[in-house]
Amino acid sequence: MCRKKVQKGKTNLLLLWGAIRGELSSSFIIKQMADNQSIPDNKSLNTADVSINRADVLKLSEESKITIAMRLYRATIDICADKKLDVAIANCNAEHATYLFIKFFQKAIHQVCIHTGSLYEGIFDKDDVIRAAIEYLDRNPKSIIRIAYQDYNTEANVILRRQFVRSIIEHIKTEPGRLEIWDARNTEKKNHFAVMDQSAYRHETDHLRRTALANFGNADAATNFYRDF
Repeated sequence: MCRKKVQKGKTNLLLLWGAIRGELSSSFIIKQMADNQSIPDNKSLNTADVSINRADVLKLSEESKITIAMRLYRATIDICADKKLDVAIANCNAEHATYLFIKFFQKAIHQVCIHTGSLYEGIFDKDDVIRAAIEYLDRNPKSIIRIAYQDYNTEANVILRRQFVRSIIEHIKTEPGRLEIWDARNTEKKNHFAVMDQSAYRHETDHLRRTALANFGNADAATNFYRDF
């Protein structure tokens, strides 16, 4: 049931990569995103900061294309998170995942649940992710981070040595119950996922490639993932 709902979304934001490759204009993508979503003009992607068109793309170096692609991607995440849009967001690499988790912690109020293999340090040990997690915990004294790890080759002390975990433990040392770590190695193997307040989720489609789909507006699917946690 979850898999079907994960695919739900009025726009697949892999369209953004079409714009960067010069196959689609940003105005087309913006129209696709805005269709039936009522995004106000001041929240659209068509701003001086992220606007791009095919002619401009063809003149750019590969490095510049990657930089602009990430700016477009972050702007997309910001809009979807702010508006709680029911949009399937493609998560194509670790850099994408890093920004998604930053946004999860920025938007979360009560609970962030992370079902992981070994809490990949290339994402979670980033300073910006750690900072966002700590700020999330500071906003609400009852907020919680729950982590379940499932990699058979990972021991509990490996998780505890992650900078992400160490930083949070140090920050909440007088409130240890606000960080829960579960050993899920003996449970049924499943694709990794994360849930924010039962309202947003990230679901991995390929663990080795760090690819996933995320959604900030499909509460039904997010609730299902939360129940699976």
